[in-house]
Amino acid sequence: MLAARDTGWTLAECAAIQLDVKSLPWVEVKEAVLALTPTDEYARDGLDLLREWDGQVDTESPAAAVFELFVAEMCVRVAKAKAPNSWDVALGEGALGILPYNLFSDRRVSHLTRLLREQPSGWFGSWAKEMETVLAGIVRQLRREAGPSAKFWAWGHLRRLLLEHPLLGKHRWLGPAFNRGPFPWGGDGNTVSQAGARPAEPTAFTHNMANLRTAFDLADLSKSTFVLCGGQSGNPLSPHHADQLPLWLQGESFTLAWEQADVIRAAVDTLRLLPQ
Repeated sequence: MLAARDTGWTLAECAAIQLDVKSLPWVEVKEAVLALTPTDEYARDGLDLLREWDGQVDTESPAAAVFELFVAEMCVRVAKAKAPNSWDVALGEGALGILPYNLFSDRRVSHLTRLLREQPSGWFGSWAKEMETVLAGIVRQLRREAGPSAKFWAWGHLRRLLLEHPLLGKHRWLGPAFNRGPFPWGGDGNTVSQAGARPAEPTAFTHNMANLRTAFDLADLSKSTFVLCGGQSGNPLSPHHADQLPLWLQGESFTLAWEQADVIRAAVDTLRLLPQ
């Protein structure tokens, strides 16, 4: 998108790029996946959805759900093929010390896209058969757990966004007061609009997202735009606990007073600290 033109970008257009959910992994593996000729009817149904898909990991896209679950399951099978005793660690589950996860999962999709393009020997008896089996299993799973047809399989409703308070979010009684969501949300770990999840648990709540979106106008900084995913207060009784969340969810933003005179005019409260 940036290479499309050298000049003429507006602030709104730059901000819009941050909302992009185009799947580059799909672009890379599309030819290999669509070359399948499955005999299983469930795999054919999944392939039909992918054949018509534009590659946008939209909140309401059932094809995106098929692709995301396909990628996750293929990552699991690839890891198990070469690391049968430690495949979960290769997918980001578990780490040294007290951390429950590691960062190995960050490279899994790029590794998988290369394998699907090259389909080297020594991994499976047949790459085509393995992919067909995975597609069929995913469609069966979606019909069983989400609904009988594709209209029930919207990606952003299967894998949602939860804003979880870092200290009290898991508390039985305080968590609901401090947390916000869950909300339907699109994207994945490889889209500009980030919404990462671990391959071992692809439909778990995503916590990885652009907490701050901003676009700077270097010709006039007062026109720069900002928005937080939530608000600027950790206190749920504060009006600023999640007052920016509706804007963030809609892809909107606002400007902040920059010049001193504008700051004084915009000020709602002033805290003045004086020496004793």
